[in-house]
Amino acid sequence: MSASPGDGADPLKVAAGVLPGALEALKSDGRHPVRDSDVKRRMLEVQKGFDESELGFPKFSRFLQQAADDGVIGLEKQEG
Repeated sequence: MSASPGDGADPLKVAAGVLPGALEALKSDGRHPVRDSDVKRRMLEVQKGFDESELGFPKFSRFLQQAADDGVIGLEKQEG
């Protein structure tokens, strides 16, 4: 069982912990590469209260970039 923001865990770490699972689920559904909006929808299925703005990110893409900078995920932008 993973920590939830309400139990004193760092909300950013909780969200970063959900992210790889969301990506894996999309990949196992045959979706690779994935759009950031699809990743966010999948994260919301797992962590219903997820809101990147509450973590200090103005956009979901900034949250993803931080996760990539921290080595949580690999991130590659594609045209289109």
